[in-house]
Amino acid sequence: MKSANKDGYNSGLYLFTDRNTITHLFRPNFLPPYDTKEKRKIILDCLSKKWDEKSLTFKPVRSVVDVTMERWRMKMANLMKKKTAEEEEDTRKA
Repeated sequence: MKSANKDGYNSGLYLFTDRNTITHLFRPNFLPPYDTKEKRKIILDCLSKKWDEKSLTFKPVRSVVDVTMERWRMKMANLMKKKTAEEEEDTRKA
């Protein structure tokens, strides 16, 4: 595997025994360009799942935006609880 693929593309998954020795090449199911709706859908569908070792199934991946918003909502909820507790304590003292 010293040269590029026969079709001129170098995309795929390569396995190495060391830094310089490629032992296996797994070619992609389809080649670039990835500019059609069909190809984008296939890629996004694949990237939206992750393998779960415990259940041995694919599970959906949450987006960074969803994770960030969930953390923000939890932070705001905790701040509101703290504020409410402080206000109740101030009311008792008064």
